[in-house]
Amino acid sequence: TAADYEFTGTEMPYALANVLSGNSEQALDDIDQDGQLSLLDLYLSTCLEVHTVFKDLEKLQTEHALLDDNGDGIAREVQQPYLPIETPEGDVPPKPAASQRVSTANGDGDFARTLRLLKPTIASETASAEETLEPR
Repeated sequence: TAADYEFTGTEMPYALANVLSGNSEQALDDIDQDGQLSLLDLYLSTCLEVHTVFKDLEKLQTEHALLDDNGDGIAREVQQPYLPIETPEGDVPPKPAASQRVSTANGDGDFARTLRLLKPTIASETASAEETLEPR
């Protein structure tokens, strides 16, 4: 490709910032449907946002996040079952049913699922920026 068209930077940090700030198409939700908002849900939301970015750019996704949280030193793409399946007719929903909890055979993702998160709130949703900065 021509130098001006090369795409070598990673989208993951931007996607993470967008998910946390609420400025993404992908909301931070309970994606794994276990009834809790966890670090795994943040990871999955970020991976889905990266997927959306590449799709919107009409580019082949060359960035694939890996997660190793079981200590075996081998990272895996635990997000695969949660990503939409791309077909010529368009994206179809992820493979697992919404109520189905997906776990890898080696347990990657299980520890991240235990780390609970509080959903971030946007300052404009709760108060003006000045009210947020002033002590109460």
